[in-house]
Amino acid sequence: MKQLLTIIILSTLFSCSSKKDKVIDKQKTKTTHKLGENSVQVSESRNTPARSPIIIKYDPQKFKDSVSNRLIQVIKEYEGIPPSGTYIYDTAYAKWQGRSMGEKVRVVIKGHTIKITSEGNPSMTAKKGKILDQGILVKHNETGDWLISNNPSDANLEAYGGCVEEPMVIDFVNKKYITC
Repeated sequence: MKQLLTIIILSTLFSCSSKKDKVIDKQKTKTTHKLGENSVQVSESRNTPARSPIIIKYDPQKFKDSVSNRLIQVIKEYEGIPPSGTYIYDTAYAKWQGRSMGEKVRVVIKGHTIKITSEGNPSMTAKKGKILDQGILVKHNETGDWLISNNPSDANLEAYGGCVEEPMVIDFVNKKYITC
């Protein structure tokens, strides 16, 4: 997903930066002439009263910089999240210092969203397929933990997860869903 996004954005960058003069014509009813370097002329259609054309300055370097900065921001936001797909993780318990009793959960990741369902472990009360948790993935600003939340402002919480309260923590490195 990340690689595809990178390729699309980079190809867009290079195709846009190679076009120095752009001409936009709403209904392609007029022939327009090239203006100065890095200019865009917007022509009026036949159905509108005659006006002078609108000229917009286009700076390819500023465009490339803004797209590059947004790409870096998107990559940082997704950094550490596995690719979209279905995974089996252990259930870890905060009251047992993050140890697991061998219970498994199904983790479904789609971009920045996540859903945790029970795998029907005998020691858990939840039946197989029951949704245990779901939400968006939010990276905690202070600790770097990934939270399963429904509120992006949870990134600034002082206490979370375990037996404190929601949002719960998902550990992608150790493949653990941490609950109370």
